[in-house]
Amino acid sequence: MSSIAAYYNGKTVLITGATGFMGKVLMEKLLRASPNVEAVYILVRPKAGQSMQERVANMVKSKGTAVKLINQWRDFAVHSHPAVHQCQLQD
Repeated sequence: MSSIAAYYNGKTVLITGATGFMGKVLMEKLLRASPNVEAVYILVRPKAGQSMQERVANMVKSKGTAVKLINQWRDFAVHSHPAVHQCQLQD
């Protein structure tokens, strides 16, 4: 077992920017190197007129190597829990 696999074995991971190029590459590497990771949570923001759910659905439908691996991962399911928080500077 590699040191990466050993480290992430049974762990839960949060990935930001998962719908972008580097996020997909990171997820692919993580799932390939650590098949026993407990769960992967992704943080996705609305962008370019698309909701968070639409962006994740588009990512899952794409044809990249990372997405193929994600779709083959055990018990893969998209559970969407939108959390919108606004930050505001005070005077």
